[in-house]
Amino acid sequence: MSESKSRAGSAKPRHARVIKLAPVTRAIRAVLAVSATTLALTAGGAAFAGTTSFAAPTALHHQAAPFLAQQPVVDLTTILSDIPSNVTDAADRWSVGARSSGIVSVADAGLVSNTQSLGNVQDLMVVSTPTSGPGGVSGADDAIGWNIPGVSGFGTTYGWSATSTAGFADAIFASGSQINGGTTGGSITASGYTWAAGMEVEATDYASNIGNRYGGTITSSASGVDGHAWGIYAVAANAVDVYNNGTINVSESGKYGTAVGLYAASPNGDASTSNTGTINATASGKYGSASGMYASAYDAASVSNTGNINVNASGTAASGTGMTAHSQYGTASAYNTGSITVNASGGAAGNAI
Repeated sequence: MSESKSRAGSAKPRHARVIKLAPVTRAIRAVLAVSATTLALTAGGAAFAGTTSFAAPTALHHQAAPFLAQQPVVDLTTILSDIPSNVTDAADRWSVGARSSGIVSVADAGLVSNTQSLGNVQDLMVVSTPTSGPGGVSGADDAIGWNIPGVSGFGTTYGWSATSTAGFADAIFASGSQINGGTTGGSITASGYTWAAGMEVEATDYASNIGNRYGGTITSSASGVDGHAWGIYAVAANAVDVYNNGTINVSESGKYGTAVGLYAASPNGDASTSNTGTINATASGKYGSASGMYASAYDAASVSNTGNINVNASGTAASGTGMTAHSQYGTASAYNTGSITVNASGGAAGNAI
């Protein structure tokens, strides 16, 4: 006979085991629990960062309108010609002010000193915020010869033309984010009222190697009031460079017009233009402005000429400049070993650089 060794009432009470957690461990477990709950609730169809879509970049463009409200700039470095460029007719009603240079010629005797003014020409000394779209002020018959949006570059092209009698005309308009290369190598023509450009290139990031090759000829003319004519007009947010190895002919004939062979602008970065070919720029409109090439930038701006630049300012109180570099906060440089000729007549003012 066996005897049980169990004794009623002899068992010791047992307590549940308590595991003590450090405060950091508690915090980590709480975060993991919340993350698991969130994943379970959202796994049904949430969009993840890797699949997020972005709006396509818009082209950049310096519209003519922002420049029209700016006051004319008095050029304190200009020596007055036989018919002073700072004297305007009564119809324009410009206010009386300082003389442009303080150097008085015989023709100035007895004349009232008025503020020099070139009218509401596009102020190239300002790096303005770009807006989207080709050309200047729109008209009833805007024209674009070859429109290539969203492009990353294009090879040598020619034979494009555009004509508008009431609005803007671009022989070539290219836009995109990063444009690496775009050239013309044959005949390109643009004739507009408010705006004319042989090639207009606009990028939200950069535009490089944009130019007119050897043997290429670009001809642009603008005839309207406040009309703007460009050989190559290129604007890029962060960096832009433009060149000419061929021939560019630009002209404006309307009041307050602008004619520029090469124009490069960057509101955030660097801009440069270079010429080894021939640029002919003419301003025949009253208070018009003609320039061989112009670089305008937030940071570094440079212009270089080893070719020929011919500028003719024949309109009343018009102005002519061979080449200009303008930097808002960086360095501006100009290099020339070529030929720059500026002719000014009819009370016009001229500067080589």
